[in-house]
Amino acid sequence: MAVVCDAYATKAFSAAKAISEFNCGFQGPRWLLDENAHRFWCLIVPEPTAQGETSAREAQIKGCTCNWYADTAMAQIADNKARNCGFGGLRWLDSRRGHYDWCNVFNPGLPAMKGENNTRAAMLQHQC
Repeated sequence: MAVVCDAYATKAFSAAKAISEFNCGFQGPRWLLDENAHRFWCLIVPEPTAQGETSAREAQIKGCTCNWYADTAMAQIADNKARNCGFGGLRWLDSRRGHYDWCNVFNPGLPAMKGENNTRAAMLQHQC
């Protein structure tokens, strides 16, 4: 169980650390920035409980990052409209739900989400 809990603790700590940039507001033991606390907890619970905690953490992260992506996209789309830039297509779709669903259903991963936001930002900065 020690090897399983080492991996669990590393993943839990990394997730808690990485998610801070998205201002998700997560609190509680699941989001402790203490790898040893995650390891200790894992060692005292049944393995399926630790696996369930990992799944719950991943679901929360996905929801938060998809909200971040959709909110960022909508702010950029509002900027496109306000400045009359005229950008169109799916990247500029005026639908928060559409952007959230792209993230949630297709699960493109953080690099793709950041890439879309960065592309829109570059277009607004250099082409408008």
